[in-house]
Amino acid sequence: MTKLAITLEGETIAEYILKTDKEYLLGRASQCDILLIHPKISRQHARLYFDGTKWNCEVISKFGLIKINGRSSNSLELQDEMHFELPPYEVHFIDQKETMEPLQKSEEVLPDEKTVDLSDKTFIGETPLKTVLIRLAPDGSPLGEVVLNREPLTAGRGSQCDLQLNDTLASRKHFSINFDGKDYILKDLDSANKTHVNNEEITERKLQSGDEIKVGQDHFRFEIINSEFEDLPPQIEESNTTPEPLASEAIGSQPAVIKYLPQTSAQTSTQISFQAAAQRFGQSSGGQIPRFLIGTVKRFNRSSNARLKILVIVFIFGFIIYSALTGNNKSPDLRNIASQPPPNGQGPSAFDRLPQDQKKYVEDTYSLALNLVTTGKYDLAAIEIAKVLQIVSNYKDARNILALCQQATEIKKQQDETERQNQDQQALRQKVSDILDGCDVLFKSKNYTKIDECTSQISELDPENERASNLRIAAKQALNHIENSKELRAENIRKKQQALKNYEQAKRDVTEKRLPAALVNLQKVEKSNFPDAEGLKDKAKQDIAVVKTRMLKESQALVIEGKTALESKEFSDALSKFNQALVMAPFNEEAKTLKTTATKQLHSEMKNVYSESVIEENLGNIESAKRKWSTILKQDDKEDPYYQKAQIKLRKYEK
Repeated sequence: MTKLAITLEGETIAEYILKTDKEYLLGRASQCDILLIHPKISRQHARLYFDGTKWNCEVISKFGLIKINGRSSNSLELQDEMHFELPPYEVHFIDQKETMEPLQKSEEVLPDEKTVDLSDKTFIGETPLKTVLIRLAPDGSPLGEVVLNREPLTAGRGSQCDLQLNDTLASRKHFSINFDGKDYILKDLDSANKTHVNNEEITERKLQSGDEIKVGQDHFRFEIINSEFEDLPPQIEESNTTPEPLASEAIGSQPAVIKYLPQTSAQTSTQISFQAAAQRFGQSSGGQIPRFLIGTVKRFNRSSNARLKILVIVFIFGFIIYSALTGNNKSPDLRNIASQPPPNGQGPSAFDRLPQDQKKYVEDTYSLALNLVTTGKYDLAAIEIAKVLQIVSNYKDARNILALCQQATEIKKQQDETERQNQDQQALRQKVSDILDGCDVLFKSKNYTKIDECTSQISELDPENERASNLRIAAKQALNHIENSKELRAENIRKKQQALKNYEQAKRDVTEKRLPAALVNLQKVEKSNFPDAEGLKDKAKQDIAVVKTRMLKESQALVIEGKTALESKEFSDALSKFNQALVMAPFNEEAKTLKTTATKQLHSEMKNVYSESVIEENLGNIESAKRKWSTILKQDDKEDPYYQKAQIKLRKYEK
C-alpha cells in the first residue's frame, strides 16, 4: 500500500492512498487531487506520479521548491518512509508492499524550533484534549489558533518570540505560558504596559479554559477542547481514482482539516471570474442566469469601486441563496441536487452514499455557510464551505460559493487597505500641522536658529509645504537683521569658548587613549555654530579622521581575535570580541556583519544540541540530556530561546 501523509505545523491534517495508474496534482486550486490550501502554495503547485518503477514528485510552479534535509530541488524520487517539505506543509511518503497496520502515535521528537510533546496526544482510555490559544478579532470572531504543547511559549513584538504581538504597546518579550506538569501558567515578563486576563491586570495566573488575554489591541482566548467534538466525517470522493483520506488510519483518527484559506492577491483574484462563477451556478441548477444578473456581474468586473463590488457580491449571494432555498419552475430545487440519482444508471451520488449523521452534518454546515454569507462573514463562510467540499466535492453550488467568498474577502481586504491609507494620510497631515505649530512657537520666541532644524522634520513628509517654506524665509531674514547685534556677538563668544573647551578635552582624551570620548568632543566642535576665523572646526574635522582611523585599527585587532574564536566554534568568545570591537568603533561594518554571523551560527549549534538532548530525554538518558542542557547554558547567549528552554528543562529535573 502506498500512502501520503500531509502535516501542517506539526499536525497531520490528511492522508491519501495512492494508485500507480493515476497522476496526482497538488495545489490550492479546487480541481487539484490533493488540496493544499495556503497562501504560499500555488494553484497548481506540484505533481505526483508513478513512472513504472518508482514514485516521483515534481514541482510545476514557478515559485515553489521541494525541500529535503535542508536542500532544495525541483523534483524528487520518492522512497519508503521519506519525509520532505512543500513549505509550509511537511509530507510523509509511505510505500509498503504488505498490508499496513493502523498508524500508531510516534514517540519520535523532531528537532524543530518547537519540539512536539507527544504526551499531549490522545491516550487509550483518556479524553483526547487539545489546548489552544485563539487569536480574536475586535468583534470577537476567531482569526486563527496556536496549539499549545508542553514546551514554553513566549509572546511579544520580538522576532524570536513564538507568538508575535502586533500592538505597539506590547514589549519585545511581553508574557510567557508554561506547563508545570498539571496546569498552564501565564506570566507577565515585566512588560511596560502589563498583561490582562479577563480585564484584570496580572503578574502570574493559572489559566482556565475560556480565559481571555489582552495586550493592548491583541486579544486571545485560552481554551481546552475535546478534539472528539472537532472531528469531521471522512471524505467520500466520486471517482475511484481520486485519493481518499484515511480517517480510520490518521494519527489520532483526525480527519483532514483546512487550517488556512488562500489569500488571493489583486493579481490572482482576476483568475476567479464572478461571471464564470455565476454561469457555473446556472448550469448546476439546470437553468440560465437572468440577464439582469449577468449585466450586474459585468458592471462589477469593470468597476474599481470596492464598496460597489461588495454590494454586487451581496446581491449575487442573495440570488444564489434564494434559488438554493426556494427553487423555481425553470430549474430543479437545489436542495435536492446532491441527493438525486445520477443519470444513465450510474448509481448513487457521493452525498447519497454518506451515513445519515454525515448527511445531516453536510446539510447543517452548508446552511451555516449560507447564514454567514448573509451577515457578510465571507471568510468564515469559506471555512464552512471548505468543510463540505472535504466530504462531498460536488455538493450543490458549494464550489461557486467558495469562489465568491474568496473574492469577496479579497475585495473587503482592498477596501480596508484603502480606508487605512486614507487614515494614514489624515494622520500625516495632522503630524505635519503639529510640527509646524511647534516651529511657530520657536519663531515667536525669536529662536530663529532652530527653525531650519524644526522644519527639516517634514522634508520627507511634505517637501513642498508652503507654510514651512515661509517660516524658513522669515527666520533667515530675522537672523540677517540681528547678525551684527550685541546679543549675537555675545552668543558667538560663548559658543566659541565652549568649542575650545571641547577641543582641549578631546586632546586629553586622545593622550589617555579614550578614543570614543575624544571622537564625541571633536564632533561637538565640528558641529558648533559660531564665526570660526581661526579654523578650529577644520582642525576638529581633520582630528576626527585621525581618531577614527586609530579606533578602527584597535577595533580590527579585536575582530581578528573574534574570527579565530568563530573558526574554532567558540561562539561565546567570538561574540564577546565582536561586541568589544563595536564598543571601540561602532562604525566598524565588518564587526557588525561577523556579530550577526556568529549569532546565527550559535543559534543553529544550540538548536542541534537541544534537539539531541530532547532525543536523549525521550530515550530515558536523562543524565546525558542534562549534560547537553548544561552545555547550552555555558555556551549560548542568554537572549537565545534555546538558553531559556535548557534552563526550564534543568529546573524540571532539579525538582
